[in-house]
Amino acid sequence: MVLKKWIVGSAWPYVHAIPHLGNLLCIMAADAYARFFKLTGRDVVLVSGSD
Repeated sequence: MVLKKWIVGSAWPYVHAIPHLGNLLCIMAADAYARFFKLTGRDVVLVSGSD
């Protein structure tokens, strides 16, 4: 069985913005999504803050 490679990305909060729960939610959701795919045996890369 051939599984696709997955890339999960999340954005860093802006430097000049006030941190809030929305920033944390975005980062945690991407992390949970990537961990789920890793647990199911898929090839996953979690990229954070890349242009």
